[in-house]
Amino acid sequence: MTDDDPDPDPDQAPGADGGDESPDGQAPDGAQGGGPGDAVGLTAALRSPRLRDWPCPTGWAPSMVEEGQPWEFSACAPPARAPCGPGEYQPIDSEQCVRLGEACPADGVRDWDRTSARPAGYRGEVKMVANDDELAVALAVATPGDLISLAVGDYVGPLDLTGVAVVGACPAGVRILSPSDGPGVQLRNGALIKGITLLGGSPVVLGTDAGIAVEEVEIAGGQDAGIRLNRAAGALRHVVVRGLGAELHTFAVGIELLSGGHIAMHDVVVEGFGGFGYLIDVNRGGSVQGSNCVAAEIGGSVDSVGVGMSFAGNGDLDLRRTLFEGIHGQGILAGAETRSHLQDMVIR
Repeated sequence: MTDDDPDPDPDQAPGADGGDESPDGQAPDGAQGGGPGDAVGLTAALRSPRLRDWPCPTGWAPSMVEEGQPWEFSACAPPARAPCGPGEYQPIDSEQCVRLGEACPADGVRDWDRTSARPAGYRGEVKMVANDDELAVALAVATPGDLISLAVGDYVGPLDLTGVAVVGACPAGVRILSPSDGPGVQLRNGALIKGITLLGGSPVVLGTDAGIAVEEVEIAGGQDAGIRLNRAAGALRHVVVRGLGAELHTFAVGIELLSGGHIAMHDVVVEGFGGFGYLIDVNRGGSVQGSNCVAAEIGGSVDSVGVGMSFAGNGDLDLRRTLFEGIHGQGILAGAETRSHLQDMVIR
């Protein structure tokens, strides 16, 4: 934003810089004794706001607002949104769609000995899986710290993971399809799901314990919620949620964070369904930290309105670099008790 006085003193009284009063402390000529109809006095009393000049976040560009008016200023905004296909998404600071996660290996299998680094905390046995039968065996014998590696292909859920990592060769090539009568993937006590496309489930992902993580995952269809974390602690990184509730044509929630957990979100995009992009209700002692998060095209049908984000509870919310675009309803609904810090937020 532009500003001729980049660091105004908020405690300085109007005129203390000498611009609005004469040296003897009296109002300037033409402003003395002016009533409501005294245009000169009114003009002297009103001043354009003095705005600070903040640098734009990476990838954002400044544009003029109210250009040509005495109070014109510049505001930063992220690039316009672009439609993305399966296995792609548009980060908040990018002008185009990019691949989600790693490219699919030529042979469809991750090489954990040479080219793929293991996720931190999973130093147990690596179980290589290429079909549903092998997946069932691996899940039955896995212990906390083990890593189950899925080759390119389709698999049938649901999965119930406790302290185990399930990592796909690539999000575009590994899919898990689950029935809609329960969670598609349940994460407990340090479990990780990564590098996979998830379809189906109610919710698609349910997390209920500490140390859980969802990384480089596309959720491309489900019923009432994409990710629901209830009394959970963990992280969501490089996650896309789209196309929820298509079968029911009803409200859905992209990311639902409930109760007193500690959750970190980074580079999360929810788009293309009716309901809530983000529904956050965190009680005292809990916190949510988010950066580079997007909600786009939420709501819009006759029977489905949209809310970009709703947050309530008396916990802590810290959001930086957030975009709400094409929300057919309310951009943000905020509770009075939430201790919130919002920085670099755009609603358009």
